[in-house]
Amino acid sequence: SPFPPPPKTATPVNDEIWLVGGASPGGWNNPLNAPFINNQKFTRRSRTQYDLVVNLNANDGYLILPVMGSWSAKYCIEDGVDRASTTGGGDFVYKGGGGQDFLSPTPGGTFKISLDFQLGKFQVVRQ
Repeated sequence: SPFPPPPKTATPVNDEIWLVGGASPGGWNNPLNAPFINNQKFTRRSRTQYDLVVNLNANDGYLILPVMGSWSAKYCIEDGVDRASTTGGGDFVYKGGGGQDFLSPTPGGTFKISLDFQLGKFQVVRQ
């Protein structure tokens, strides 16, 4: 087929996603306050690829939200997955409820978080 298969994970409807959580500088605020509303917004690289360079606190949770100010949908880790095994990356899913927070690496520091919606994979790399 000349067309690629549909993405494994639903892409953001407004082409925007944000990082929130205890691991992030802006904390669990939703909506995020300035400057975090801009500093924690992912950059869209293509229809299915997004990334963000951000300082993460060690060993704490975070989520990726497709709608700022709403908790009704999120990108997260599937229930039952060992979060500690995914601090550097793994599979992610889109959920309207359930799921688990991502877990930040230890020690903390500056990381690039990359999401590939086509494959349903994320990667967290120290910068």
